Amino acid sequence: AEHLGDLPAAIHVYEQATVLAPDRIDAFEAIADLHEALGNVPEAIQAVQNVAERIAEPAAKVRLFMRTARLLEGRGSADEALQWYTRVLALEPSHAKAVQALRAAYTERGDTAGLIDLLQRDLREADGERAKSKIATEVALLELNRNRNPGAAERAAAAVADQRRRRIFTALGVLVVALVVVGTGIAVQASRNDTSQAAL
Repeated sequence: AEHLGDLPAAIHVYEQATVLAPDRIDAFEAIADLHEALGNVPEAIQAVQNVAERIAEPAAKVRLFMRTARLLEGRGSADEALQWYTRVLALEPSHAKAVQALRAAYTERGDTAGLIDLLQRDLREADGERAKSKIATEVALLELNRNRNPGAAERAAAAVADQRRRRIFTALGVLVVALVVVGTGIAVQASRNDTSQAAL
């Protein structure tokens, strides 16, 4: 029926398949595709969620959660979409598209608390001191300029300073070790030279 362009009939066929075989993930996904093609967004969302409930792999769940969020955005349900983007980050904290979507939504709404919470999540997942310092600086500026909270801004700025101090101390530690190694090498060579001269 699907190939004849009779999409409602095709949906009915796939629905019968899911009744006979509830583990038919492909049938549920086909139902979602067909409902979306017909513009039946609520039904498409429900079908996608039916698939997500039956899949254990986190990567597959992330894909389905992202699809749900986009469908919700498409029908103007921004609040619900944000919930699904948040669920994506619970499974994959560094998911770039979910982070971008949440950041854009919080910025557009002027939701500073949500934006700071997202940045704090990014801070925990950031790789490298430079990246952490950049995020902490952004948090400090939001606390100061948006929330008018100098205390929170100071704490965030202190975190940046701590990151920088750790980088400096690490660099100094490496330098000290290098100097010790070089100095030891020079001392050993000098001792050998003295021994050689004494032998002569």
